[in-house]
Amino acid sequence: MPITINYFGDFCPVGRLEQDQILEDPSWIGDILPILREADINIVNLECPLTTGSNPIKKSGPNLKAHPKTVKLLKDMNVDIVCLANNHIMDYGTEGLRDTIDVLEQNGIKYVGAGMTIEEARLPLYVEKKGIKLAFINVCEKEFSIAGPSSAGAAPVDLISTYYNIQEAKKNADHVILLIHGGVEHYPHPTPRQIELYRFFASLGLSAVIGHHSHCVQDWELYRGTPIMYSLGNFVFDDVDIPNGWNRGLMLSHSIDETNKIDLNVTSFEVDYGVLPQLKICDVVPFLQNKKLDEIAVIDKWTKYVGVTRKLCNRLNSIQKNGKIMRFIYKIYPNLLLQQIDVPLLNLMRNETHHEYLVSALESYLHETYIDNP
Repeated sequence: MPITINYFGDFCPVGRLEQDQILEDPSWIGDILPILREADINIVNLECPLTTGSNPIKKSGPNLKAHPKTVKLLKDMNVDIVCLANNHIMDYGTEGLRDTIDVLEQNGIKYVGAGMTIEEARLPLYVEKKGIKLAFINVCEKEFSIAGPSSAGAAPVDLISTYYNIQEAKKNADHVILLIHGGVEHYPHPTPRQIELYRFFASLGLSAVIGHHSHCVQDWELYRGTPIMYSLGNFVFDDVDIPNGWNRGLMLSHSIDETNKIDLNVTSFEVDYGVLPQLKICDVVPFLQNKKLDEIAVIDKWTKYVGVTRKLCNRLNSIQKNGKIMRFIYKIYPNLLLQQIDVPLLNLMRNETHHEYLVSALESYLHETYIDNP
């Protein structure tokens, strides 16, 4: 008998998902619920800590958390594994991560991608079903959640360490699956760097490369026989302002039999965020036809995306900060420079996707300004 693994994108049980009506009645999950209950393994990305903590960390972007009682939603959906390597899992510090791990363990839900040290965070999760041993590795791009040698957090998508983690997991498992949290939010395609990186990992003999973080569905491809889903979009993530694509997501069903034959099936769904959320299955054919990766077209779209000067100016704002005036003041008060260093600047420089965008946009602007029009 084959084992079936269902992969989903971002799950954040905030807002209406914390209401008792939702917690007491799983019927809101709709027609996808029987699929969840029939699967051997269901995996979602848990996009926030489950905590009642009240001490958010300093960061750019919102600090998210959900009440620990919402773990019942994971139980109702028959979720077996949650990914914790994302940009929000440390929004309420070490306390928030500990609370999350505690409530997951109390409810028999496994996790991967975070720990009390970077060594713990990088550990693969091994699961054996029907005589087949699986290894799951979960990493994310660098923001404010990354673990350190003696500090809690998420596992970073470091090329060298992730490579060695994959090689070690391959020695101990029949199949290795890599789950990556990264890319451009609200952008419907992977970046050129993502394509290169995900393909490199796929070429190491992975059974699947699964992406999330963009909050919208991105492209997919089969690369040397390995499925790469650049982003499954959101699973369920309530918000007061629902941008385009926010309420649509994918479920990848991944079946493996005793001969290690791999079969894939994709289900498309959307969530109606009305008075109470309601999930329903949609036609998946348009996705399969329209979102198959066309590398040349995607790179062309990236070139146009980074060529929007207004976006570049907004990003540079946190770096420039009235440069001439500030340089004059620094001569008189040198320590003032440190006071001008802000959190968004750190995120812009450290995060892989933000860095890629900034370099690409600057290259585009400078090329157009000084080379094409000397």
